[in-house]
Amino acid sequence: MKILPHEIVYAITFFFTGGLILVAWPRRHTTGGWFFIGQLLALLIWVLGLFFEAISTTLPAKILWSQIAYFGFTPAISLFFLFVLAYTQQTKIRASIIVSVFILPAIVLLAVWTNQWHHLVWTGFEWGDPRYNILIYHHGFLYFLFMIYIYILALYGLAILIRKIRQSEPPFRSQLIIITISSLFPIISGSLYAFNVALVPGMDTSPFGFLLTNIALAFGFSSFQLLDLVPVARDVLIKQVQDGLVVIDWQNRIVEINQSAKTLLGLKGNDLLGKNFQELLPWSIDPKKLSYRNQPTEFSLSESAKKYLDLQVSSLVPHSETPSGYLLVFRDISARKQIELQLQTANTALHEQIDEINHLQSLLQEQATHDSLTGLHNRRLIDEILTQQVEKARVHGQPYSLLIMDIDHFKNINDDFGHQAGDAILEKFGTCILGSTRSIDFSCRLGGDEILIAFQNMALTEAKKKANLLRKKLEAIVLKKDDQTVRATVSIGIATFPAHGENVEGLMSRADKAMYLAKERGRNQVVTAEELPEFQAEG
Repeated sequence: MKILPHEIVYAITFFFTGGLILVAWPRRHTTGGWFFIGQLLALLIWVLGLFFEAISTTLPAKILWSQIAYFGFTPAISLFFLFVLAYTQQTKIRASIIVSVFILPAIVLLAVWTNQWHHLVWTGFEWGDPRYNILIYHHGFLYFLFMIYIYILALYGLAILIRKIRQSEPPFRSQLIIITISSLFPIISGSLYAFNVALVPGMDTSPFGFLLTNIALAFGFSSFQLLDLVPVARDVLIKQVQDGLVVIDWQNRIVEINQSAKTLLGLKGNDLLGKNFQELLPWSIDPKKLSYRNQPTEFSLSESAKKYLDLQVSSLVPHSETPSGYLLVFRDISARKQIELQLQTANTALHEQIDEINHLQSLLQEQATHDSLTGLHNRRLIDEILTQQVEKARVHGQPYSLLIMDIDHFKNINDDFGHQAGDAILEKFGTCILGSTRSIDFSCRLGGDEILIAFQNMALTEAKKKANLLRKKLEAIVLKKDDQTVRATVSIGIATFPAHGENVEGLMSRADKAMYLAKERGRNQVVTAEELPEFQAEG
């Protein structure tokens, strides 16, 4: 049997695509990774159907394999579009968008398998050049409608890629260029078939373009770490802040780094993106463990120079077992550490200055246990105090309520009125909270504009009333800034022991979810864990 050129191209494309799937499979958990794998699988099915259609010699067999090929052809462009959308925006695509882009492909696929009753996809068939064993398909209205839909998605995806290329920096720009170039080949080759301008009438030239696409993607995987480095929006890093900010991907490679981090860590050069961050540090860190602890860690860069850093690590995708990366925040705490060292030296060598030493001890104790801005406790005491209080509630059979509040649109206050206004709001809120809680209650600034309050021997109903009262008091606080009035509201989530959690971690998690639910409902309100979907379902 004579082997035709287009059959060879189909076979090469099939095996090349299969190899790409194996290469891309370890990157499936990156944002958009599953869509990328999906469009490769769709292409695999499409080319497989075209190959067997090409070698079939009877009309029924050719039509059957064409119908099978449509299982890959119809979803391919939708999957590629969703990949572009997820990869460029680095966000999870909503289910409504996913469903909407697959509605027309599903209709077309159904029409293909019922074509003999309506002829909306194929109006007829005729044999082409006998040298190439080609069946010419005469297409109907639904086919051309679907082709318009394909080009709309393709051009929209290209526009997204081109706009993102202009906004990105190396190495992400190179990755996006590779993806853009690879997407052009099937558009061109598919157009040749759709408008019947192929060299051989009736020959589907789309796989020729996809062969070039696969070659371009293979080059991207080998040379530009395609799907390895995660493109994170640059506005995640605020260049002007004094804290050092570093974003690393799931393989510890640097995705973003600001100048403060370079200065604090003593890193030089402008080609740090893509390098392994662990290899640049004088000590080893485990970002995953540090992000679960969500507590600061101190490191000494140089004991001789007395330079110390505080490190906080957060997952870019909280509560995910396979995060796409981590945000590392470095803060220079050398001044505080120097006070500690001075205290140790004074305590051993200068006994006559005992009064001054006691004063320094008191100062350090205050800094270690309280937030200097709000006057509330800091998060260092959470594990110790809250665990004791929960155990006390368990022993005595008493309720124990915990709330987490977050200031609504706090970033806008900083942006519109300056960080001094934001600090003033936090200071007034801290004073109000301390004046509105009992001596047995525990209030703590978790970080930024997030505050935790724990109420001993207080049931959920009473805690909700207390939270609403506190919310109204905070809303009534007014700050004057350059003849302008600054106000702020809070969103509050509440969880109660033992109904919503048996330990501190469970209570904080449920209270945090309730707080985010309050924000979703419009902010400036109190939501209890009872209102969470998981408890609604149980109810």
